[in-house]
Amino acid sequence: MIEEIENGLGLVIDASTPEIQIGLIEKAGWRSILKSENLALEGIFSLFERILNLEPEARNIREIFFCEGPGSTLGLRIASAFVRIYQWNAKPDTVQIFKYNSMDLAVLLVNDPKTDIQAPYRVGTRLIRLGDDKKSIGEKRILDSEDALKSFPNSFHLPDPRKRTTIPDENKIVQYDLGQIKGMRDLIKISEICDSPLPFAPETTTFKKWDGKLISKNS
Repeated sequence: MIEEIENGLGLVIDASTPEIQIGLIEKAGWRSILKSENLALEGIFSLFERILNLEPEARNIREIFFCEGPGSTLGLRIASAFVRIYQWNAKPDTVQIFKYNSMDLAVLLVNDPKTDIQAPYRVGTRLIRLGDDKKSIGEKRILDSEDALKSFPNSFHLPDPRKRTTIPDENKIVQYDLGQIKGMRDLIKISEICDSPLPFAPETTTFKKWDGKLISKNS
């Protein structure tokens, strides 16, 4: 089954960063890939329209690769809605959806499976994908921003468009360019089949339980 998919043609939708990326991917490379810095609501649909003008057979794609995030919640939700619309317009049960995580893809971009990858999350926290050369789809954890930077100083980092955290070494910021992916053979390694595309939602951060004691202003 995997070999059959690798030898086919897949549609890739990635709105995890401010630069939206959509393309048609084959076993050994890209047939076409387009990018836009427009807002997701406009960018995704306009890029797909341009893809159709270049490759009309994109209307009949049966494998869709959806980036679940982490990233802009709004952008990911719009990308998710786009994939659902495509799925609904196709014949029943003819479209297969694969999801991948941008942190797993980042490992391919830095070409080092043992490296740790960090990404911005909610205010005051960061996500970390622990390096593991035995797993293409790595474990992700939520950490306090300060702890994440201090405990994993050699990490590579996905870009933060809001610039909420200063990265000590700018050379450690991943250039998130899907064009560097060599083909579906690589993409399928970090992807999982899913019934419905949903934005990445790890477990919520746990907070220390309040003990009911008030802190005096004079203390």
